[in-house]
Amino acid sequence: MKKYILVTLMFLLASCEALSGLSLTTEDQLVPEAIGNPEVVPFPPEYLPKELTESPNYSGKTFVLAPDEFIKEGAPKVSADPSEDETGAWMTDGLALVAGLAKSWLPGMAALEALFLTISRRKRQHYANAVRAIAPTNGSIDVKESMANILRAFGVLHTSTATEALAEKQVASAQLKKKK
Repeated sequence: MKKYILVTLMFLLASCEALSGLSLTTEDQLVPEAIGNPEVVPFPPEYLPKELTESPNYSGKTFVLAPDEFIKEGAPKVSADPSEDETGAWMTDGLALVAGLAKSWLPGMAALEALFLTISRRKRQHYANAVRAIAPTNGSIDVKESMANILRAFGVLHTSTATEALAEKQVASAQLKKKK
């Protein structure tokens, strides 16, 4: 889980350009005045590919995230700034992060949904309506209505405008009670 948090944090920082001018390198590739500087941050090697950390060139070395001005000229480095990344790896890493989170989150959610499906008659009815809308039994496929029924089954949409009005009325009355 820590890996997902770190990658998410890096992705968010990259999206707001906070990583501009920073690069990933090893401690031995820094200029002498960079040692001990608070702008140079050790980077945990367990979050890097094993091919990199176990390669003969980098095995046993300490990886750091440092400003480019602290890195020796011509030293090997990986830019942390996505605007300098011509391969698009930041985008694919972001998509891999989303897929990884979905992979860990969706099975549990599907199990809960199956449990609630056995309990709730209304949820079963919404799923049945979704299947009826997407199945071409009447000569047409209504994808919009099918998605609306699935969202109703998840509880994201109201079943009807009457239930939506009732929910809004309940929220308004609860807010009135809070003010008193």
